[in-house]
Amino acid sequence: APWCGHCKTLKPVFEKLGKIFESEQGVEIAKVDATKAKDLASKYGVKGYPTLKWVTADNKVEDANVGRDLTALVKYVNERAGTSRTESGLLSATAGLFAPLSAVVNKFLKENTEGRNKLIAEAEELLKTIPATMNARLTGYYVRAMKKVNVKGDDFVTKEKARLSNLLKNTNVSQKSLDSFQTRLNIL
Repeated sequence: APWCGHCKTLKPVFEKLGKIFESEQGVEIAKVDATKAKDLASKYGVKGYPTLKWVTADNKVEDANVGRDLTALVKYVNERAGTSRTESGLLSATAGLFAPLSAVVNKFLKENTEGRNKLIAEAEELLKTIPATMNARLTGYYVRAMKKVNVKGDDFVTKEKARLSNLLKNTNVSQKSLDSFQTRLNIL
């Protein structure tokens, strides 16, 4: 409702929330003026302003019982959508991490070549079990990095971390590229 003081306070926060998640596939932050869309408001039980709703992937509508500050809203969307955004819009330091693969990588770094090859095969099998909410292409970086370490040596990780850290400082790249850089850095 445009006249509602709480709605006016929430509007800039909600706009920031939309910007944070605009590059996330399957996540859409939308606002509706319930004073104009009365049928929609009635259908979803809007009785006061502002009312926040969460629409699931299978189109079930639920009350979004969450705080109205940016921190609470980002946390809520991340938990519900399986995303990993920060309030700055970048990916968090845990984005792309899959605990079973991380455990294999920890063993990998302590092994000889023969042991490492077995662990690469194990990691390739684990890739088949990643949750649907994770980006399989980016999570596949675990295996690609392990193979590169086998070819280029253990110092590949240090050099690649430095390279990715520098790329993350570049403000002239797309959000998709920044997400890819951060995920790969997290995995390393």
